[in-house]
Amino acid sequence: MSYHRMGFDLEMLNMEHKKVMLDLQKFTKEINEALYECKELTEETVSCRSENFQHDLEQATTQGESFL
Repeated sequence: MSYHRMGFDLEMLNMEHKKVMLDLQKFTKEINEALYECKELTEETVSCRSENFQHDLEQATTQGESFL
């Protein structure tokens, strides 16, 4: 293999490596954003369930029912 060909192949590998590293950074950012959104949705779900439970408990108490 000639020196020129080896230099070209090395340059192609370097370009591919840079592309892969940029993709990894992008994927890491996207994963972090998705995890944040998941956390927010989980907190919202827990809050809604808590509010619904509190509402049901108050309703059962005012109607004289045993809730638990």
